[in-house]
Amino acid sequence: MKALKYILLIFSAIIIKAQSLNGYLENQKFEEFPKNIVTIKRNILNEKSSLELAKYNYVLGKNFEYLNQEDSALYYYMKSRDLFGKLNYKNQYHDLSLEIHKVISSQVNYDKYGYTFFNDYYNYASKTRSNERLALAYNQKAIEKFYEFDFDKRKNVEVIDAAIKVLDTAYTYSKNSTDLETKVKILNNFGLFNYTKNDFQEAEKFFIQGIDLAAKHKIQYELFILYYNYGNSFFIQKKYNEAVYWFLKAETVPIQQYELKSKRLLYQKLKESYDYLNDHQNRKKYDSLYTHLNKKINDTEQNIAIHQINTKYQVVEKDKQISSLKKIAMNYQENKILYFVLIGIVFLIAMYSFVRWKRVDYRKKKVDQEKESLQIEHTQTIQELEKVKQLVIEDHIVLKNRTKIYLKELLYIKAEDHYLQLYTSKKKEFVRGKISEIIKELPPNFTQVHRSFIVNKNSIISNNGTSVFLEGKIEIPLSRNFKKNIE
Repeated sequence: MKALKYILLIFSAIIIKAQSLNGYLENQKFEEFPKNIVTIKRNILNEKSSLELAKYNYVLGKNFEYLNQEDSALYYYMKSRDLFGKLNYKNQYHDLSLEIHKVISSQVNYDKYGYTFFNDYYNYASKTRSNERLALAYNQKAIEKFYEFDFDKRKNVEVIDAAIKVLDTAYTYSKNSTDLETKVKILNNFGLFNYTKNDFQEAEKFFIQGIDLAAKHKIQYELFILYYNYGNSFFIQKKYNEAVYWFLKAETVPIQQYELKSKRLLYQKLKESYDYLNDHQNRKKYDSLYTHLNKKINDTEQNIAIHQINTKYQVVEKDKQISSLKKIAMNYQENKILYFVLIGIVFLIAMYSFVRWKRVDYRKKKVDQEKESLQIEHTQTIQELEKVKQLVIEDHIVLKNRTKIYLKELLYIKAEDHYLQLYTSKKKEFVRGKISEIIKELPPNFTQVHRSFIVNKNSIISNNGTSVFLEGKIEIPLSRNFKKNIE
């Protein structure tokens, strides 16, 4: 009896494993992605079994995703999901909804595609009460909530607190799951959410916990992300040496999954860190590595391709709905006149409601826009008046190096890399800064004539359309985009 029970347990484990998408990836070697793709495509051409085709298409999509070719990954995930759906393999069908959502959500402005696939996965996770699926579902819900935070104005911190509450639920489910990778992801998100709201001490606690778990179980990609996010928390605190330490630890982690975009992000941060540390040699090194990867990854083409694939899917789904409605209509031919009348009445009511709503909505938006426009103009006017008032009182500006520059003597400013050269009638000053920042400190008689030059309009003698000439026969280039500033 015990032997039979043991055999049944083994058999059950095999079934569960076979039903898991990750079970199809067991023979995949990360370092052989391109070779895997060629092999799988050859297998697809020769395969007749729908189940095997569904598996092959999923594995092919995962290989493309790991190579950061998300458009191709989405195409094969869609094909795999459709095949599993026709076979009534519910676990795989709904699990692929999450895979598809993650691919779509990795793109710019993904929210315009909606949450159809994620909602399908979340509903299935709730229905099956699987700890693994619920942990993943609530982790993703927390991420969606987190991205509602206004990263520019940083006023709605309550959004992050709400995201952390959702993440608490995800963590509760993960503790009852054997999926350690998801648990590490959740710990990483706890750290990320907390340092975003400047609670760096709390963030550090989760990062260290996640790093220990990922390192112990050799979950390499999540370890890379943890090192990167931990380093970024120091970067935000302007502790650039500590940031570089953790960024370099991330660089040593061997990853093949999502390598291109992950390394591009890392190189960008290393470049910026070394820039703040005035380490020009290392800045140049990582700038070169970043530029190389940025050219290799064509984000724009991927976004367009993903949009086209998703649009095609939505069209097919709508066609299915239309086809279903046609069948219903054919079954009720006897009552078609009644149905036409009812549909007509419903349509007219809907149109009337829609028109009324559009009118009200249009008026409301118009009033809101006018109010917002007036508020912006009012704020800008006050800011300009305050700036002019201050400049009139002080008649000078003070640079970052504490040098005082009198405005009546300032002829022009030239920007080079991260530095500014200020030319006055008496001297020349060299200071670190950006042209977009210093122009905000100057009165209206200073204007930008080129992406690298600001001039004092009171010093302009003439211009020939391509250059402006200042007192002392000084010639400054004039860009077409800035001609209107001196008209």
